[in-house]
Amino acid sequence: MDRADWLLKTRRELEERYDTRWAPLYGEELGRYSNTTHLQFVAKLLGLLSPRSTILDAACGAGRYMGLLLDKGHSVVGMDQSQGMLDRARANYPTVPVEKVGLQEMAFDEVFDAAMCMDAMEHVFPEDWMSVLGNFQRALKPGGYLYFTLELAEADEVEAAFGRGQVLGLPIVHGEWADEEAYHYYPPLEQVRAWIRQAGLDVIEEAEGDGYQHFVARKGSDEPLSDRDTIMAGYAAGPGQLEMALAGLSDAELDLTESDDTWTIRQIVHHVADGDDLWKGFVKQAIGHPGSRFELQWYWDRPQTEWAVSWAYARREVGPSLALFRANRGHVAQLLEQVPEAWKQTLLVRWPSGKEQQVTVAWVVEMQARHVVGHAEEIRRARLAHGV
Repeated sequence: MDRADWLLKTRRELEERYDTRWAPLYGEELGRYSNTTHLQFVAKLLGLLSPRSTILDAACGAGRYMGLLLDKGHSVVGMDQSQGMLDRARANYPTVPVEKVGLQEMAFDEVFDAAMCMDAMEHVFPEDWMSVLGNFQRALKPGGYLYFTLELAEADEVEAAFGRGQVLGLPIVHGEWADEEAYHYYPPLEQVRAWIRQAGLDVIEEAEGDGYQHFVARKGSDEPLSDRDTIMAGYAAGPGQLEMALAGLSDAELDLTESDDTWTIRQIVHHVADGDDLWKGFVKQAIGHPGSRFELQWYWDRPQTEWAVSWAYARREVGPSLALFRANRGHVAQLLEQVPEAWKQTLLVRWPSGKEQQVTVAWVVEMQARHVVGHAEEIRRARLAHGV
């Protein structure tokens, strides 16, 4: 069976099931699972917003969370690919405009202060994840926030589902669960974080709860969020932050993970060092040839999990990568001190989402400064999970 044809058929079947089987019962017999963590994260999202913000409730279903948004005085737009679910939402909240459109087809352009998408991303095919995140990025105003969830599954159960799908002759990839009523895809969390970054979003909070991973991400603006001195101080502190996160770990403990589908501490270190090495080229190109195009498509064309294999992250010692990371940070800091006008130089970047953007050196340096902070927190969580 051709995969493209199978994906189209699978999506149509899922939409039909929501329309005919699940929508009539939603909110009564269905959709009443525990959502304590969801509610906590909705509250966090609302706490980030100004009064009377405009929020996109994507894959809104029957509008389970619309009331919370409206009660805070915000404007809400709902969208879902299931007409049956939208009919329930419209009945519950007749003043809220709703639109029948899938995550893959939404085409808003910097309309919303925030967007949320709960209990739906697990139905997105791996081929569509980047385009969906890109759609959210485009829908948000600069500095806007996205909250979404991803259902979690045990690694052995995902493996078993993959085996069953192969036996059935389905053209599935690893992580897909396709032999039950509702298609699911469970990507590795490290891959999800990479997709978020590549879509031009920055994770500002993440947690597990009620069987889901919860992400709050912020859309960057074309300008850095902090002043130059603050950014450079954070950038220079990066090597110390990473080394502090590793302090006291044995070589064997570098192979610990936060969970079964996340990178080891060792792999995180190599990833951080390689990321800095790649973006160092941006700074030097911007100084030498400002306004030109910066190309990383060769890197973005493959998932970061594949680069981790190609570049042997799992078996390499971390010492050389830590030294490279420290050397690159010192090299770039010295360069920017001696060529201060480079701070505002730009290059044209085409992101994996397809968006083209003039990006400043300042923005890239701030992005990299924040990058290591996020990964140092991942290392902390891995250590906490194992008590080391």
